[in-house]
Amino acid sequence: MIQPAVADVRIPRANAVILVRHGRTALNADGRIRGRLDPELDHEGRREVSRLAAFLADKNIVRVLASPLTRAQQTARMIVDRHGGSVAEAGVRTAAGLSDRDYGSWSGHREAELIDHYGSLDRVPDVEPSASVSRRARRVLEDQRPLLGEGCVVLVSHDAVNRTLLADLLQGTDDGPIEQHTACWNLILLEPSRWRPVAVNRYRWAESDRVSTWSTSDEQGEDTADAVISPPQTTR
Repeated sequence: MIQPAVADVRIPRANAVILVRHGRTALNADGRIRGRLDPELDHEGRREVSRLAAFLADKNIVRVLASPLTRAQQTARMIVDRHGGSVAEAGVRTAAGLSDRDYGSWSGHREAELIDHYGSLDRVPDVEPSASVSRRARRVLEDQRPLLGEGCVVLVSHDAVNRTLLADLLQGTDDGPIEQHTACWNLILLEPSRWRPVAVNRYRWAESDRVSTWSTSDEQGEDTADAVISPPQTTR
């Protein structure tokens, strides 16, 4: 079970998926829904991802896949370039199933205003159903199984996609709301009978290398820091 924790989490050398959210964009900073809009990372977003890429540089990564949207592609490219070696030679693979939730004509609107009016984004007309988002993201995750014996796979996606996928994998737990800071990472282990998230919403790249996290008490190691802060960037 995942609990709020300050314990460290070790990223293993194999049989793990590192699920990443892209770095910040100007629409994030303005509290607007992005969906299929295609903004680039802003200065803060590039700074976040630079720190994330440095953190992942020594991990045993064998593949990096990303949503086709520019903000995810830029995030993935920075991870690949910093990692170097065969990962950089292979480049970033694009997975349409990791694309952001389709909010239709509501993209660009302020999330808070839509929630005030409709009660939740799931009730907004013509928004892609959560079940559809979960199915396509889960398909991408399952496709990584054959490669995970060799190392870890990085999936770069979006807030709504990550939260929906993690919620699907965490069914039956009482861990509370799932947050996704821009440029955060989540650790999902492949076990014989299931996928098991063991760390959620971790970000090591802040000024003091602090993290906001959920983690399991039995997945401890040396790859994260020792303080908890509230995640400021969770806008979809």
